Amino acid sequence: MSIPSNYEFFLTKVPELSPAGGRILDYGCGKGTLVEEGIRRKIDFWGCELFGSGSGTAIRQELRQKGLLDERVREISEGTIPFPDSFFDLVVSNQVFEHVPSLSAPLEEIARTLKPSGKLLCVFPTMECYRDHAGTLFAHKFAPYSKAQYYNLLFFRLLGFGRLKKGRGTPREWTNFFVNWLAQNTWYRSHNEIHEAFNKYFVTYQHVEEEYLSFRLKEKGWNLAANLAHIPFGKLFFRWVVTRWGGVVLLAEKSSGNEITVAI
Repeated sequence: MSIPSNYEFFLTKVPELSPAGGRILDYGCGKGTLVEEGIRRKIDFWGCELFGSGSGTAIRQELRQKGLLDERVREISEGTIPFPDSFFDLVVSNQVFEHVPSLSAPLEEIARTLKPSGKLLCVFPTMECYRDHAGTLFAHKFAPYSKAQYYNLLFFRLLGFGRLKKGRGTPREWTNFFVNWLAQNTWYRSHNEIHEAFNKYFVTYQHVEEEYLSFRLKEKGWNLAANLAHIPFGKLFFRWVVTRWGGVVLLAEKSSGNEITVAI
């Protein structure tokens, strides 16, 4: 079964970040691809998803057909993860947190469902990224619905850039669609905002973008380039590349006690 590289990265980190036989949650699991593959690899994988209007109905139906819905994948209701306290050893989340209005709310729930010293590994874009969800550059850096954002999107669309161009009509119609979509579905945050939110619920958190990029390079057989992650300059360069063109890759740990400190 072929799965996205981000999912493969999560799966390779499971033995390192959770005990043998540990429970793993995919927060915002979508169609359950990672859950399904994790189970196939004999990992105790679970998922949760917020089924909104539109595509949510189709996703729910697909999960039901796979036999995952209400068994391995449960619905998030009113922000609550439908699992007991201290249930999971590891939570992973792939490109979800940029779609939630409040970062504190899901982090609080994730921390609740994690066991003491449990970990969260997540990937998501931030305000510092160059590329946006429209497949252009910098649109998310402008105020929603502003003229600056509109003409930024239109400029790149006229140059031939952009996602989902088929069926979206003229460049102006495409631009109008993404002006609305970005405003209604994305919340890009600064690193400071992200770290402040993580610091409320986790005893430590750290950037591991170099591990992610090293993994991706090894996938392509570029082992020599991947080894740059192990030297100081290479580590900093890898982090810069990923945070600017992909997003942050954060590893956080829940406290085993009551103390809260920060590791950046």
